[in-house]
Amino acid sequence: MTNTDLLRYLRQYYYQLKVCRGFIEALLPKTLSFIEIVDVDVKTDTFDLQYEVRALRLVSTWHVNVAGLAVVATLLSIVLSIVWTAVAVRVYDQDIQTSVQTGFTLGGYLITAEALVIAMVAYSASLYEMNIKEQREAESLAHNHSRRVSLQAPEAWSGGAM
Repeated sequence: MTNTDLLRYLRQYYYQLKVCRGFIEALLPKTLSFIEIVDVDVKTDTFDLQYEVRALRLVSTWHVNVAGLAVVATLLSIVLSIVWTAVAVRVYDQDIQTSVQTGFTLGGYLITAEALVIAMVAYSASLYEMNIKEQREAESLAHNHSRRVSLQAPEAWSGGAM
C-alpha cells in the first residue's frame, strides 16, 4: 500500500465518520484540511506507567467556499441595488433619488440577512463542536477509569448483531 492509498483510505474514513455523526455534520461547511501524526502521552492508572503513543489527527477547517459565498452575496446586493434603481427610473419613470435610496436599502437588507445566516451557521457549528468535545472527554474519562479491556469488535465493525 502506498502513501497515496493510505491517505485516500483515511479521507474516506473521515467522511464516513462525518456521515455517522448525523445531519448537522453534513450541513456544516467544514472539510478535511490535513492529516498529521502526533505524539500522545498516556498515563495508566493500573501500574503508574507513562508512555508515548503516536496517533493520527484529522484536522478539519472551514471550507473556502464559505468565504466565497459571502463575497458573492455582497456583489449580489450591489447588483440588486443598481438594477433596482435602473429599472425604477427607466421602466416606471420614478424619481432617481428615491429609487437609489430604495435600491440600496434592499441591498442593505440582503447583506444583513446574509450576515445573520453566516452567524447562525457559525454559532451552530461551535455548539456542535463543543458537544462533540464534551462527549469525547466523557468517553475518555470513562475509558481511563475502566480497568477492563474488551477484546470484541464493536457491532458496527462486525456488521451488526448475529
